[in-house]
Amino acid sequence: MIGFLVTVSLYIKDMQMILLFQTPFAFGQLWYIPVYPVIDIYIFQLYIFKNMLDLAGKIMNSEDEDAISLRSGSRAVFNSYYNFTVFLLEEQLKSDVYSESDIERLSDAVAESLQLNKGWFESSDKQKINSLMEGVLEKTTSGIIRDNCRKSLEAFEN
Repeated sequence: MIGFLVTVSLYIKDMQMILLFQTPFAFGQLWYIPVYPVIDIYIFQLYIFKNMLDLAGKIMNSEDEDAISLRSGSRAVFNSYYNFTVFLLEEQLKSDVYSESDIERLSDAVAESLQLNKGWFESSDKQKINSLMEGVLEKTTSGIIRDNCRKSLEAFEN
């Protein structure tokens, strides 16, 4: 069997993730394989978290013994989602990094996600998210982002 080493590197260039492959057979050559714009990856991660939280909800409501043993992981799933959401709210203020249309798409996805998953938030979590959304409201000039923040703030009040 013949084996060889492949070096793979990940870079962000022009707001797209690029994988660089290098093998001994092509020494000095790099192949650029564009993956997806970063915003699309963030939106996809929100989709993954939605499914993870849906599953965690089913586990929490299940009476099956195997499911009961998995309940302790539900809070870890939410904590990961919460931290990611905080990150995404902060990313919405980076108008110099992303295009306006990309930030607005991200804002739509974050607002939808927050409204769908508001039942997972404890009051201290809601306070932190509300504070971040109010900061975004103050600093953004985008009407779409402002509307999304207002809708999310209203959803958290109810």
